Amino acid sequence: MSILDGGIEAWIGAGYDLESGDDPNAGELSEDVWYKPYQQTDAIEEAMHAYLTWEVALVEQIERDGTTRFRHFHPRESP
Repeated sequence: MSILDGGIEAWIGAGYDLESGDDPNAGELSEDVWYKPYQQTDAIEEAMHAYLTWEVALVEQIERDGTTRFRHFHPRESP
């Protein structure tokens, strides 16, 4: 993790420009960023299927790991 001493004001004071949004020069989707399945540029259905497969398997992975506990909440009865 990096921080800029002086924040944005120091950046501007040093003569650098500020930008927002995606970098149009970045090219293809970055490998170090996780994109939601619907943000994929192609094969959206495959990406959604892969995500759902991972999410469903996550329950078993958490149970195998054994280091996470969840409280059980019981639904209230209707009055």
